[in-house]
Amino acid sequence: MSDDEKDTLIRQLAKILEHEREDKARKNRNYQTWYDKQQRGSTEHDGYFHNPERKKAICQRNILANLELKKEAIQQYGPSCACCGETRIEFLTFDHLGDARQLLGHIKWGPQRFLRDLKSRGWPSGIRVLCANCHIARNGGRTCPHL
Repeated sequence: MSDDEKDTLIRQLAKILEHEREDKARKNRNYQTWYDKQQRGSTEHDGYFHNPERKKAICQRNILANLELKKEAIQQYGPSCACCGETRIEFLTFDHLGDARQLLGHIKWGPQRFLRDLKSRGWPSGIRVLCANCHIARNGGRTCPHL
C-alpha cells in the first residue's frame, strides 16, 4: 500500500469517526431534552421537583411516619434487643426467627416496606427485635459476641 493510499484511508477513517461522534452527541442532546421534559412534566403539577421547601416537608413527614411505624413494631415484638438489651430505637432492627422467612416470603424491600407488610399481616410471630450489631453478628448462622 502506498503512502497516498494510507493517507486517503486515514482521512476516510477520521471522517467516519467524526460522523460517529457527532451522531452520538446529537443522540445525547436529544435524550437530555426528552429527559428534561419528562422531569418537568411529571413534577410540575405538584411543585415537588421545583420547590425545595415542599420537598423538605415531605421528607420530614416520611421520616416521622416511618419512626411511628417502627415504634409500633417495637411495641409488638419487644422493647429491646433480645440479645444485649439495647433500647435506643435508632439501633434496633427486626430479625426473622427460624422458618419465618419461608412463612413470610422472601422480603426484597427496605425496612419501612417490610414493617408495613408485617403490619398488614397483623404482626405475625417469627420476628424478634435485635440491635444492628447483634443482627449483623448473628447473620448467616453465626453467634453473637454477647453470648
